[in-house]
Amino acid sequence: MKDSFVFYRSFFESTKGLPDESRLRLFDNICELALNDRDIDGLHGIEVNIFTLIRPQIEANNQRYENGKKGGRPSKKTNGYKKEKTIGYEIEKPNVNVNDNENVNVNENNKENIKRKPTIEEVIAYVKERNSNVDPQTFYDYYNVANWKDVKNWKQKLITWEKHQTSNKKNRQEEIDAMVKRLSYLDEE
Repeated sequence: MKDSFVFYRSFFESTKGLPDESRLRLFDNICELALNDRDIDGLHGIEVNIFTLIRPQIEANNQRYENGKKGGRPSKKTNGYKKEKTIGYEIEKPNVNVNDNENVNVNENNKENIKRKPTIEEVIAYVKERNSNVDPQTFYDYYNVANWKDVKNWKQKLITWEKHQTSNKKNRQEEIDAMVKRLSYLDEE
């Protein structure tokens, strides 16, 4: 005997058009089957047809309830196999892949120089070395405000600034040329 059951929207929708007396008989039959696993006679006409459609769902839910009372899935029995400790889905095995490669990075000092915070003098020297049009003080101040946070390679950042300045300068020149052209067109009128 159960204390509750699932009453689906489809049950409700299928009984909407029935007269109240028929709905009551149908609801009584649904409740009796779901809660007490018993049938009540007394359904007539369309009530029998609707109940025939609802019955399999209620019986399936009752079966799930009964199976749930038995507990979870039974534990697997081994067939003479040695039980091994597992991690996740795999058995822990020793790593037999030995890597004899010894990669030595020759540029280790160079990496450290790039990752550390540069001085303004270093930035100026690098700008001169590249014949760059980047203002070294503006570049230095921009990244120094955040203490060079998230800057792994300041020289690469400077090259990127260079590219942006060149493209911005080109775009500005194009805008100026377009404005001059518009103005000269207006003067002609």
